[in-house]
Order: sequence, then structure tokens, then C-alpha cells
Amino acid sequence: EYLTFTSNQDDSKIRFTGIAEGAKIQYNLGDGWKDASTSTSITLNSGESVQFKGDYSNATIYIYYEFYMV
Repeated sequence: EYLTFTSNQDDSKIRFTGIAEGAKIQYNLGDGWKDASTSTSITLNSGESVQFKGDYSNATIYIYYEFYMV
């Protein structure tokens, strides 16, 4: 399963912050998985969704992420 956000209005923004040295975060807007970083900003319109997944197998420090949707 994946972390999924679905917008209920146009021009919604998704961002995330965190620390996870060596972790790999990816997102999918329905057109395949792309690498994400804390500088990634995703815009959704009403009814659109984005999925996130993470691979923490190579993480070397404390791991946390916070996701924001505005």
C-alpha cells in the first residue's frame, strides 16, 4: 500500500519535509514512479491523486517525513 492524497479542490499543493539520509522517496501521479526530494512540489486539481512510497533499506540516520497539503 501507498500513502495517497486526493484533492477536493483545484490547485492543491503537496510538499514534504524530513530527514532520512539514504532513503529513497518516490511519487506517482498515474504515469509511473518518479524520484522525490524535499524540494518537490506537486499540484493537484479536484479529484486528482498522488501516491508516495519509500525505500528505507539504505537509510543511515533517524528517519522522519512530514507531508503537507494546502
